[in-house]
Amino acid sequence: MKANLENLKEAMQECATAHGANFCDWSDEDQLAIDKANVPVMADVRMICEAFFGTFSPIDEDWGYTVVWLGTPFLYEVNEQLLAMALPARMAA
Repeated sequence: MKANLENLKEAMQECATAHGANFCDWSDEDQLAIDKANVPVMADVRMICEAFFGTFSPIDEDWGYTVVWLGTPFLYEVNEQLLAMALPARMAA
């Protein structure tokens, strides 16, 4: 899968749904977010970011949101193995 903004948004939406949270598309402000900031959400989002960006994970927790800061160059391809660990429902499909 190509590592790009649209696929990242889809992965973040899947993550939010899996955690019973809402996905916030603030890409016009160089941010994507999930309106929950607990350890499981942050761990999954960090792994999603590593799958899309490599070892650098531009995430933050602010006001109860787990925020991904955009601006880091995407990898050419998503690391599918990392993404599958962050989104276990994809493994069953």
